Amino acid sequence: MVLLRLRPARIAARLDPRRSLRARVGLIVVLIMLVTSLLASLVVSYTATARIEQQVGQRLAQLAYQVSDKLDRGIFERYREVQILSTLDVIRDPMIPVGQKRSLLNTLQNSYSSYSRISLTNPQGEVIASTDRQLEGQSVSHRRWFQAAKSDLFIGDVQEALLAKAVSDPSPESLEPESLQIVDIAAPVTTATGEFSGVLSTHLSREWAKSVRDSLSRPLNAQMDVEILILNSTGKLLIGPSGWQDQTVRLESVSAAADTHDGYRVETWPNGEQYLSGFARSDGYLSYPGLGWLTLVCQPTDLALSPVYQVRRQIWLQGGLLGGLFAIAGWFVAGYLTRPLLQIATAADRLRQDQTEASLPLIRGRDEVAGLSQSLKILVDALIEKRQALKFSNQQLEAELEQRQRAEAALQANGDRLQLLYETTRDLLFSDRPLTLISSLFQKLEGSMDLAVYLNYVLVEDEQVLRLISATGISAEQEAALQQLGLGESISGTAAQQRCQVVWSDIQNSDHPIMAQMRSLGMAACACQPLIAHGRLYGTLSFGSRSRIGFNPVETDLMQVLCDQIAIALERSELMASLQRQTDRLQAANRVKDEFLTVLSHELRTPLNPILGWTSILQKKTLSSDKRDQGLQIIERNVRHQTQLIDDLLDVAKIARGQLSLQLKSVMLLEPVLAAIETTRLAAEAKSIRLEQVLDPSVGPVKGDPDRLQQIVWNLLTNAIKFTPEEGQITLRLEQKDDLGQIQVTDTGKGISPHFLPHLFELFRQHDSSITRQHGGTGLGLTLVQQLVEAHGGTVTAASPGEGMGATFTVQLPLALSAVRDR
Repeated sequence: MVLLRLRPARIAARLDPRRSLRARVGLIVVLIMLVTSLLASLVVSYTATARIEQQVGQRLAQLAYQVSDKLDRGIFERYREVQILSTLDVIRDPMIPVGQKRSLLNTLQNSYSSYSRISLTNPQGEVIASTDRQLEGQSVSHRRWFQAAKSDLFIGDVQEALLAKAVSDPSPESLEPESLQIVDIAAPVTTATGEFSGVLSTHLSREWAKSVRDSLSRPLNAQMDVEILILNSTGKLLIGPSGWQDQTVRLESVSAAADTHDGYRVETWPNGEQYLSGFARSDGYLSYPGLGWLTLVCQPTDLALSPVYQVRRQIWLQGGLLGGLFAIAGWFVAGYLTRPLLQIATAADRLRQDQTEASLPLIRGRDEVAGLSQSLKILVDALIEKRQALKFSNQQLEAELEQRQRAEAALQANGDRLQLLYETTRDLLFSDRPLTLISSLFQKLEGSMDLAVYLNYVLVEDEQVLRLISATGISAEQEAALQQLGLGESISGTAAQQRCQVVWSDIQNSDHPIMAQMRSLGMAACACQPLIAHGRLYGTLSFGSRSRIGFNPVETDLMQVLCDQIAIALERSELMASLQRQTDRLQAANRVKDEFLTVLSHELRTPLNPILGWTSILQKKTLSSDKRDQGLQIIERNVRHQTQLIDDLLDVAKIARGQLSLQLKSVMLLEPVLAAIETTRLAAEAKSIRLEQVLDPSVGPVKGDPDRLQQIVWNLLTNAIKFTPEEGQITLRLEQKDDLGQIQVTDTGKGISPHFLPHLFELFRQHDSSITRQHGGTGLGLTLVQQLVEAHGGTVTAASPGEGMGATFTVQLPLALSAVRDR
């Protein structure tokens, strides 16, 4: 510790001017040079500032005069052009069409880009021709340039005109066209007889004035960085910084321009910066008297007086260098005297920095220094031995600590993986949509594995392709490009085809074809796992990193285990969904069956009521013969109805058991169709329904059961009569379509709703299954029709535009081969 405290104390003594000759000499030399440099800088700065300010100011004033003169000459040229244009026959002759005049004006504007608009008016001030049809049909008689130009050539400042116009019409719309203009030039137009016929006006744009200004300022800005402002006679800014546009500028140079023609001033601008400004006021050119515009050419004083600052910096630099040289010389002289002590201090500092090869020097020739060096050497050698022993002990402790930290890190990593597996298994167990949990799983893995991308594909089994359903870390364009993959395509298709995990490292330096898409995504490492449960492939899940070139075996094993859990969850979810669908179907079937049994019991009981009633009446034997015949007819009709219900039930039962037998033979379709018509004719006539028949007697034959074919047509006609209102119409068509015989029944009845149409032929299904429905029936008729038609190898379809719009039933049966050949 004594050694460590010695060196800073010695160094402080060497740097203290009160105790160190070396420090005192260096300090005196530096102070002398600093004072000399300061006095020289002040004298040179005082004399040079005034001289350079005068030179730069005069140069800026001269530049302002050049800009002003160029503007005056430019306006004079436009002044002469308008004067000449007003004397052209095309302009003067009122008999020349307006279109020809407009074409000339447009040509002139294209030739002279300085014009923002050229227009021609009639004597009343209405614009009759204008470039790009601006203001055509509008009156400009109230404008100053029109009033003045009726008698003589006119040159005016647009901003002054705008100020007068804003007083009478302050709306922005009224000022917008002129806001881009800067000078109005107008000349009277007279006919060949000298009669006043209108005014020809041109309007110079701001861009023209800016181009004049820029033509002079652009070569100067590379050297001087100047700002050129153009103001009108009232001090309003015409051309200049965008923030000051159309504002009145109040500067000392503007006021001075009213008294003197040109000059310069050092002034402070409203933004707080100081500028050196040269100014000049326009005085016209030849016969053009000028508009009294003021041109300012301004340069920041820091830039204008930069030569002064440069000279001052050079003086300070040279003085500082000279002082430094003298200080270094004094420092070396003093250093010669203190070198032995510095050697001891240097060796001690190296020992403090743990440089074991360093040792304290033995100084000879001076008793005090030699004694000090010997004492310090003995002390330091003892300290080195103790430090070596401590260093060895520390190394052993550090090795043990590092081993323990690695073991704790491994335990922590295993604990984290087990916790992740537990959370993932728990979440998947309670989720009926496992794929929605992949995003949260990726967020848990993202930080620990430096992941940047995941891609989740599902297998479309019918097409045997992989379709992307979710992804993270890629753009919308990249996601669209990866939307579908074939088996064996890219790393995901390869994992799906091989049904095993595919891990790829250092992708950016790999030229393998299956890694092309991963390289385009910027991936450095990627692992793709197939989602397989009990041998069934559900899809793939890929994880990728852009910051690391590979995954270790522990990480790839974790990814595979997690994906196996997801696959099992997908299988369980699919099974649960399948069970739920079967449960829903069973419940729906039970509900339909219950409704059918309710309707069936009602339908079976309904005919018994009149049978029982008339039986009781007939037993009394007090009825007339007519009444008795009527009762017997009612009993017979209801018995037949109930018999038909029972036959339908028996047919459905036979079809369900596969015991329906058909007596097949060659049958012309016209025969069962006519038989069905005869059995249903009375029912149709009872409701005044018109039964239209469009029958082709040549259709047939078919191989079928005549009774069952008649039952098919009878059921369709009965169904149509039941649901067709009184005085409706039913159309029955029999025709041949290629090698098929087609029977079509069309009615104008209540129709079929679109949502019920797909269930029309299902067993036990009725659109209205309540016992209070308007139309009776068990709903078995159409089911029997479908079963019987299909038993004959045919098809039956139903169509309806909607409820209340009727329905059409079409039966198609295959014709016998002989009938097809005859055709």
